[in-house]
Amino acid sequence: MLTYIDKMKIVKITFLIGFLALMGFLLYSMGGEGGISEPGQIGDEKNQFIEEIDRKIDSLANQPESTFSHQFYKDIHYRITDFASQQHFGQTESENNQVSESLHKTLYSTYAPKFVAQAKYVFSRSEWKVEELNLIRAEMRELSKSPYLESRSDMSNSFVEIRSILDKYDEISDFVNSCKIFSIPVQQLDNQFPDVTDKIQRSEQYLSANLENAYVNNCARLKEDLRNVRQYLSDNNYNYLLEKINYHGGRYTEFSITFDFQNAITRKLKNEVFSFKQKFPLGNHRQLYDLIKDYEDKSFKSNN
Repeated sequence: MLTYIDKMKIVKITFLIGFLALMGFLLYSMGGEGGISEPGQIGDEKNQFIEEIDRKIDSLANQPESTFSHQFYKDIHYRITDFASQQHFGQTESENNQVSESLHKTLYSTYAPKFVAQAKYVFSRSEWKVEELNLIRAEMRELSKSPYLESRSDMSNSFVEIRSILDKYDEISDFVNSCKIFSIPVQQLDNQFPDVTDKIQRSEQYLSANLENAYVNNCARLKEDLRNVRQYLSDNNYNYLLEKINYHGGRYTEFSITFDFQNAITRKLKNEVFSFKQKFPLGNHRQLYDLIKDYEDKSFKSNN
């Protein structure tokens, strides 16, 4: 037979079990109906807007290196901003802003290395398209201004490398253009085509040093241009002399004696053609000599 003390113990235990069961039920109810929930969740349901952004960022991460993803990146960036402006990321303004900031940072940390890989894919090819280089420059400017870019990080170092590639490409491109185009007035007879020995040597140095950058050395157009520097300079020298001979050769009408015309004009022109022949043995110097002789013949005929 149970004593009074035993009965009291049973009552206390029963009461304690009931109390714990009630508390468990209340906590479960609160957690399931708008009670404490994780950021980005409403009750037991995940936030559909965050899930959409997460899916898009995952898709961005899986984009191929052979195609630029800048438009996809901009679309995700816009959606994050748009959803945040409509308070879709949290039940409070603070939570909404926190999630928005976190998504923007995740987007940047996903796209930046993808962009670097896509840029290097372009640099690894033999054909460098101007429009692709322009896009790389534009994206570099935008990504470099981001608050999510940490100084001296791997990503920052990657951007420095891309800049060095573009800088070397621009340096050599500018040099080649300076060899393709000369603007020298021909009106002054004593003016001469400049000495271009240093340009020829510089083009050879670039080629022997593999264009001084492993990536730039992949650009077939630049290498071809450097191989043609001597020809570009020869063509410029020839065109300069052609224009100069035609300009000053026509002055034979100013001289009543052919010898004076030869002494004042054609002798100097012949010296320049000889200099051209010494610098560029394969140049069309014969045609220039013939043109000078034609003007001398015209002078002789007009004076006799």
